[in-house]
Amino acid sequence: MKWLLAWIVVVFAAVADFSGIYVGDMEGAKVRMELKQNGKNLSGTADVMGLKLNITGTVSDNSATGTMDIGGEKLHFKGTLAGSKLTLKLAEVDDDGKVLWSEAETLEFKKEGGKSEEPVKPPKPAEKSNPAKTQSSGKGDLEPAEIKPLGTLKNGKLYEHSSGGKFRYPSNWKLTEATDYLQLTPPDAEANEFYLIMGDDANGATDPADPNVGQYLDSQLTSQVPTMKRVGKVQHAPAGNAKGAVYTWEGDVQGVKARTKAYVTIINGAGVALVAIGPAENIKKREPILREIFFTFGWGQGKGDPRLVGEWTHWSYNATSGTEKNSKAVLRADGTFTASWDAESSGNFSGKNQYGNETWYGGYASKNGGGYGGTWFVRGNELTLNFSDGSTETWDFTITTESSGTWLRCYGADKKKPIEWRKSG
Repeated sequence: MKWLLAWIVVVFAAVADFSGIYVGDMEGAKVRMELKQNGKNLSGTADVMGLKLNITGTVSDNSATGTMDIGGEKLHFKGTLAGSKLTLKLAEVDDDGKVLWSEAETLEFKKEGGKSEEPVKPPKPAEKSNPAKTQSSGKGDLEPAEIKPLGTLKNGKLYEHSSGGKFRYPSNWKLTEATDYLQLTPPDAEANEFYLIMGDDANGATDPADPNVGQYLDSQLTSQVPTMKRVGKVQHAPAGNAKGAVYTWEGDVQGVKARTKAYVTIINGAGVALVAIGPAENIKKREPILREIFFTFGWGQGKGDPRLVGEWTHWSYNATSGTEKNSKAVLRADGTFTASWDAESSGNFSGKNQYGNETWYGGYASKNGGGYGGTWFVRGNELTLNFSDGSTETWDFTITTESSGTWLRCYGADKKKPIEWRKSG
């Protein structure tokens, strides 16, 4: 799972907060420095053996540049913040006003109350951690999802990767492909909102909700962004037919209450994640559609039930319209299905004159039909159909073998009136 945290750290670097008190050494003398950040503006003071230095500068990502005023003379600095470790390069100016960076002195400071770990770097394949090696038998803090999928991305777009992975996303969102990840951008996204999709070898992990996975994510994230803390329990959110776990962190970043939401699943031995990062209120309002996108991960790659494989027929009659409808569905072992139906309506009508005598009569007959297809999978006693137009339907079902044949009964909102399908042959 280290690939996931590496990207979370990279994105959070864009909103690094330099505010705080730092301590370090300058030629054997203890230095205490206090910085305050307001947006991109940086200000502060430093105390070196009783000598006061005034600091001004600007911040970009996790770097800062500016000057230190020492009794009217100025030193230029470049700073980099990694977790709680601040590295400064100090340089003088020559008589021509040129900053002598080639002669710069490098100083290191540690933020009080923080840690000084090195930043996490995107790992090489051999460096990836393997949570599966330390998995416990516990079920962790998994709880039901607070927000259910909306049910359809029918009007959205389907993304298909060369590896075979698929998912759907809203048609008005922009998708950008990079070497190691995909970025989704809503039309009204703010500059500090990020929605990333990435995948990598799961290194043997099979359950994204394993407590060891959660603990590892916590330790890596908080060591780099100490203000971010996990909130709530791990939630369950389906990713197609695969297990899914949702982790949430919140904290103050640059004076803004920020939230990280990581939707993690493992499909065919690969870890796949949808990561949302940004102001807490922005992320919260998008959670319903994020869960729906996550639900379509591996879209069409579900687990079948051999009992359902085969041809099924359904007959119905509407007395009001005089319509008889015959439907046929074929569920294949490869997870695809096709369905077709034809309907025939007929009726008679007549007219009478003012004396009540029948003076004319007529009849009608019509036939029509149609078909559709898609993919199907089963989770427990639920049958889910992913239609080729992007819509999705889920039914509770039972299968029984009776003297009249094998029956598949699908239950919708009305549990007392199932749709009955009889297996052919």
